[in-house]
Amino acid sequence: GGGSCGAVLPSLSMLLLLLTNLLCHPTTPSRPRLRARGHRSLLCQGDVAILYRGTRGKLFSSRPSRACERNGLLRGNSGDRSEGVSASLRRSWYSPADSGKKDGDIRRMTLHEERIPGPIEGQIQVRVRAVGLNFADVFSVLGLYKATPRPGTPGYSDSLGFIPGLEFSGTVERIGPGENANDLKIGDKVMGVTRFGALTSIINCEKTLVRRIPKEWSFEQGAACMVQGLTAIYGLCSLAHLQKGDSVLVSSGAGGVGSFAIKIAQHFNATIVTTVGNQAKKEVSLGKFSLATR
Repeated sequence: GGGSCGAVLPSLSMLLLLLTNLLCHPTTPSRPRLRARGHRSLLCQGDVAILYRGTRGKLFSSRPSRACERNGLLRGNSGDRSEGVSASLRRSWYSPADSGKKDGDIRRMTLHEERIPGPIEGQIQVRVRAVGLNFADVFSVLGLYKATPRPGTPGYSDSLGFIPGLEFSGTVERIGPGENANDLKIGDKVMGVTRFGALTSIINCEKTLVRRIPKEWSFEQGAACMVQGLTAIYGLCSLAHLQKGDSVLVSSGAGGVGSFAIKIAQHFNATIVTTVGNQAKKEVSLGKFSLATR
């Protein structure tokens, strides 16, 4: 049902919990329908599917090309599937260390094979199956994003640069020692967010920043949910304090954040006014959200 979003949420993990409740709970009105279709590979990355949006809001999936398979770039050592600290082999895409000079080039990204230690207390290790690609990732590689990891900051390698990627999905490979925050088990399908570092085949992440993927969702849908969904939640709930019956203006309603914003506003029975850029996007919004036209 509706109700108030409540006070400002104190942490990203709380936003994740709210996103899960709103979009993944059985009593929630219809979830966003994200459709994926095959497309030629952009980056060879093991079992990872790279997600990106087309000009009309369609979701595309990019999987490794056969050339990558022939060149032996597909699978690394999965590591032992148990708790522990032994290292696993992974393959990661790095943006060059000098990409922050506003002359970055995505063609200069390089694939590196490296060892990653087991998860420490409070972490899990995930074998990545899909990665969401956002404007922030593109801008960071081109040197246009100030939040990109810099020398001396976590996630930055002086010799290689940084690993792009803010959202991912995959299966739990290992669980670090200590309390299991979400009662996750090895083999669970999960989706999560990270401060860069997702464009890899294996990632260690905080347990509180991942959630199980709904049973009816694909890995691609899970990877495309987190950043845009959390952005919409943060704007409507943490900042605007959306309440039942409010009126909401959603700019670019056919886009990723706009689509989530509309669904969240509908959950709160809000009156929705949205703008789109062209007739095709108007038809997408009308068909997807059953909005009335004026």
